[in-house]
This record gives sequence, C-alpha cells and structure tokens, in this order.
Amino acid sequence: MDVTSSSPNKWYQIFSGRRGRNLREYITAYLMITPSIALIFLFGIFPVGFALFVSLHKWRIKRTDFIDIDNYIKAVDNLTYVAMFALAVGALLAAISLFRRIMTNAKENQERPWLLAIPGILYATTVLAFVNWLFLQLPEILDIGEKIVGLEKTRDLFTQMLRDAFRAESVLPAAQLLLGITLAAIVVGTAAYRLWSNRRNLTYQSEFGLAILAAVVGGLLLRSTFLLIDEAYAAAVETGEDPGIWTHVITISAGIILLYA
Repeated sequence: MDVTSSSPNKWYQIFSGRRGRNLREYITAYLMITPSIALIFLFGIFPVGFALFVSLHKWRIKRTDFIDIDNYIKAVDNLTYVAMFALAVGALLAAISLFRRIMTNAKENQERPWLLAIPGILYATTVLAFVNWLFLQLPEILDIGEKIVGLEKTRDLFTQMLRDAFRAESVLPAAQLLLGITLAAIVVGTAAYRLWSNRRNLTYQSEFGLAILAAVVGGLLLRSTFLLIDEAYAAAVETGEDPGIWTHVITISAGIILLYA
C-alpha cells in the first residue's frame, strides 16, 4: 500500500510548488509547439539537409560515390572555399556572441550558471549525433530501390527492407549513440532545472547549447576549409598552376583575424 501510494506522491512533489508550476508550463508549451516543429522540420529543414546530402554525392540515376564538395567547386570554382570560410566565421562569431550574452546576463543578475554548460554540451552533442545518424541512415534507405530490383514488389518486402535499413550494421551504433545521448541530455537537463531554481535556467541551458553547437560547427567548417585549401595548394604545386586568388584571400584573411582576435 505504501509503495503504491508513494509513486503518485513523488510525481505530485515534482510538479508542485513554484518550480513545479514553471516546469508544467514549459512542458505544456513545448507539447503545444511540437506539431509545428515537426512540420517545420519535415517540410523546411529536412529538404534542405537532404539537398545537401544529394549534392555531396555523385548521381547517375542512383547514388554512387561520395564526392565531398566537388559539385560546388565545379559550379562556382574557388568561391566554394569563400562560402565555407564565411559560414565558419559566421558560426564562430555567433558562438562568441552567445557566450558574451551569457556572461553579461550572469554578471548583471549576479548568477553563476556555468554548470548549466553541461546540459548545453549534451544538447549540442545530441544535434550532432542526430546529423551523423541521419547521414548514415539515408544511404541505407535510398538503396532500398536498388535492392528490390528483380524482386516482386510487395508491402511486406518493402517493410522488411525498411526494417533492415534501420538495423544495418553501419547505422545501428550511431542510432544507439543518439538514443543514449538524447536520454542523457533529458535527464541532466531536467536535473539541472530542478536543482537550480531560476527562471532563466532553461534560457541559460539553451544558450549554452546553441553557443557550443555553433562553435563546433564553425570549427569543423574552418578545419574542412583549410584542408581543402591545402589540397588545392598541393595540386597547384604538382601541376604548376595557380590555385586561384580566393585561396590566397582566405589564407590572408584568416591570418588577419588571428592577428586582431
């Protein structure tokens, strides 16, 4: 009897009081906007991401090799490096701006929200893990069409192929990692909210998450840009051709930024 009655009381305590009321309001708000977020992702974000995925592969009716950004280089030549460099710098500037906002708000309100960077790191890692899983999962799904060539097309066959695609050896570890990080982010974020009663708690968590995500994305883009520029310089040395003015512009710009940073 005691065990049965303790569980409802425990949940009542979690959602009672001022913090519980705020938590209920946040949960209700997120539940109400979830359908809109799903629609935006399905018809807005996912098509853009899928277009990016398609552009990084060579296609001859069906997907073949991963060719990185060769399609962009063929389309706009060295301006591809400029675009990547600009995106990297923009992401890093956004991260710096968010970190400064956090520091300013913390100083003005005499708060120490730095431990909230932990759930922020988990949120950013969750997004990166999702992107990693999606890029591994899409080829398995897209290859279903090739796998059923010559077979009788039935709903059961497609269902089985789709199930196998989600259980593929190349995808399953990424899916498990995504699930684990997502659960960890939810648990740690909820615990942080419960332990520090502050109306700006979730704001700090989200800002830390966005700042860390922007910093990681900017760093990865910057690293990729300079790796590609190094390859362009190496190819220019072998062929004796000029790698192009934009590679020099980016290298000089990066030096100036580092000099005055």
